[in-house]
Amino acid sequence: MIPLYDRNRPLRTPVITFALIAANVFVFLFEITVSWQQGPEGLKHFFQRWGVRPVCVAALLAGKSEIVVRPPPLPSDLPAPFERFFRRPPAEERIPITAAACLMPLFTCMFLHGGWGHLIGNMWFLWIFGDNVEDRLGRLRFLVFYLATGVLASCTQIGVTLAFSRDTLTPMIGASGAVSAVLGAYWIAFPYARVVTLLPFVFILPIAELPAWLYLILWFLFAQLLPAVGTLGSEQGIAFWAHIGGFAAGCAYLWRLKHRPPRPPGRYVRFRPLP
Repeated sequence: MIPLYDRNRPLRTPVITFALIAANVFVFLFEITVSWQQGPEGLKHFFQRWGVRPVCVAALLAGKSEIVVRPPPLPSDLPAPFERFFRRPPAEERIPITAAACLMPLFTCMFLHGGWGHLIGNMWFLWIFGDNVEDRLGRLRFLVFYLATGVLASCTQIGVTLAFSRDTLTPMIGASGAVSAVLGAYWIAFPYARVVTLLPFVFILPIAELPAWLYLILWFLFAQLLPAVGTLGSEQGIAFWAHIGGFAAGCAYLWRLKHRPPRPPGRYVRFRPLP
């Protein structure tokens, strides 16, 4: 199900949403420049530097100053023609562990993407749902909400990866966790807003208007939760648990904001102005 647009117009211009989309596009164009100038290896090192690697966060929490990555040993029964190519001793990778190098990627990874499809998908969802959430929260609070929930989403994926997977060296990149938090906030704040949706599997009337609560529940269950549970413990190219953690964080924050008790009446001190 592909959302086309929603029928929920914001009252103010979504300046922060536009700025976040522009920043993601700018960084992606810089990735293309790195790939052209330094090739695939240069782009790989760029992702390793600015993406989140769960093993580095775990080493920082354990108080280590360096980790050594040793590649797996070569098989002993190599065919003779290939033996001279594969008998070279594999090189070790030494990764220095510092607070800045391990914690800064929690923020920078939200602006990196692995391809045009990855970028367009995230920015399309942010374009449709972000303007209303920004209008509901206010510009500065929305920016803080976006960055904070993106970090929480990455922490969720880090925890699941360290607990159930051995693929702890692959860097995590993408704005999907923060965008999922925006979707969770939209679900709580505007549950009855109409979302015009393209249904590719329906050949008769493939475009339908769905209430936001229904669309986002279906998106969460079938596009995130079921694939996340089905691939738990295996190597996967999509950080489903970051999406789940971000969506849950967005729901929790907006639910708390929506159900916050009114401020009790009290006495306020009025200060006399200085002469």
